Amino acid sequence: MTGPITLDATAAQQLRVALEAGRMCWFDFEIASGALALSAEATAVFGVDAAALTSLAAAARYVHPDDLPAVAAAAGRVPDGPTLRDLVFRWRRGDTGAERWIERRGVPTCDAAGAPVAIRGVFIDVTAQHEAESVRHQAAALIAGAQQRELAIALRAQFLASMSHELRTPVATILGFADLLRSGAIAPTSPGHDAALDDITRAGQHLLALIDDVLVAIRVEGAAGPGPVASHDVGDLLDEVLAQLAPVAVDRAVALARQVAPAALAVVTDGARLVQAVAAAARALVHAARPGTSVRLAASIVDAERWRVDLLATDAALPAHAAAWLAGPAPVIGGVRPAGTGLGLAVARALVELLGGHVELGREATAVVLVITLPRA
Repeated sequence: MTGPITLDATAAQQLRVALEAGRMCWFDFEIASGALALSAEATAVFGVDAAALTSLAAAARYVHPDDLPAVAAAAGRVPDGPTLRDLVFRWRRGDTGAERWIERRGVPTCDAAGAPVAIRGVFIDVTAQHEAESVRHQAAALIAGAQQRELAIALRAQFLASMSHELRTPVATILGFADLLRSGAIAPTSPGHDAALDDITRAGQHLLALIDDVLVAIRVEGAAGPGPVASHDVGDLLDEVLAQLAPVAVDRAVALARQVAPAALAVVTDGARLVQAVAAAARALVHAARPGTSVRLAASIVDAERWRVDLLATDAALPAHAAAWLAGPAPVIGGVRPAGTGLGLAVARALVELLGGHVELGREATAVVLVITLPRA
């Protein structure tokens, strides 16, 4: 063991007062033998007689089981620098059983050849600092939560304002043409009569799609994660998506197609939520596509852990601004708000993220491409 530090009586008294006030004790640890020597202040720090703590084995019964491997590893580690501050562990006091946080700080002592033979330093009770840091983190989390709630309130207000506009458009169309038919301004035998009925039907279908998106958005907001998962054939899931899109696609004269490679691709996921996500995104692209064009769904494997669905809308109406849909309602382009609502893509993104995936929107040749990447299990 290395020699003791010699102090006069006054200095020794001052050191004891400082150690007790700081809840610290000196230690001297011999690397080769594992022998441990502690100053008298260790009794106050550890709640155990310092004379009883002469080795790691003697101290191990008081160390928290989860921290014992780190303490053992640190005891056998040869210092590689002038100062050690590499260990904080939990200690169960021998007198009260209270759990305390202890930090080791020390310096290596070397032999004549410069090789480390011992570590001399202090053990410090840092429980108060640790608890203060925990309180600080909790306060930061509360502040972050309050900020998120404020943001959610602002986004909800923005959403309601947007939906007010989106709902007014088809409702105004329905009421306007209904008034024309009721007043006789459009005679039942005139060519405009059937066209007015078609407009009423189209506006009603649009209104139903908006309501569906709102209901899905409400369910997404209350969801904490994916629902029940099971193995699903991707082709079957995409067929269900196409079945949901068929009425609006026919109305807008947009062709639908799907492709799966390999043909027998299976994934483990929440099938119902996946269909909701892809259908919401594809419906938005159908509304963006020009009549006579197409929307194609192509599923493929990315790697051993991921797969993707590419949604391609050929000659879409908003190729330069489609990315804005992912952040909220559909923008006004050139003074014209396109049919449909950006809510669909916002809903799709939220659902995909609940499933552990992400969404990217880009451009490929003459097509708007929405890429949904998801885990395979």
